[in-house]
Amino acid sequence: MRRPRLLLDLLPYHPADGGFATAVHHLLASAATFTDIEVVGVALEASAPRLRQFGPRIVAIRAPTKSRHYVGLTLLPVVARALRADSLHAEVGPAPVGLGVPTSVTVHDLHVLSPTGRPPIGLAGWHHSLYWRRLYVASLRRASSYLTTIYAGIAASMHNAARGSISARLEM
Repeated sequence: MRRPRLLLDLLPYHPADGGFATAVHHLLASAATFTDIEVVGVALEASAPRLRQFGPRIVAIRAPTKSRHYVGLTLLPVVARALRADSLHAEVGPAPVGLGVPTSVTVHDLHVLSPTGRPPIGLAGWHHSLYWRRLYVASLRRASSYLTTIYAGIAASMHNAARGSISARLEM
């Protein structure tokens, strides 16, 4: 019997993203110790070699680095079906629509949604508003569960949420 498969959306990952990058590294190192679920990361081809050093299997997607915030929104439903994923966890950004499996999203902080915070001007501001205020918030509303990094460790929370999502789905 195959172990339940958790897909990690690592497509928005970039090694220069500070806390987000550190969270991804710790998550992968912890996920490498899981024995009851199979963890498979999906990352851009440019990031895959760095992420593979942490242990779990990483599937590389060839796409421009500048598209990293949006490529998963269109490709992940196809990848999830091809890999027969039982659940998906979006660690850094929004989970896409139409996955057909339970999703979880990590909330690192919500400063991007602050009414007093001003998004950048120009194209960067348009990206900020579209990605964080529209797509990310919609993703939180759709998610089967969301995790915060305030009260619990990322990996422990993600593992428990994934096991719960997968268990609920398998019992249906």
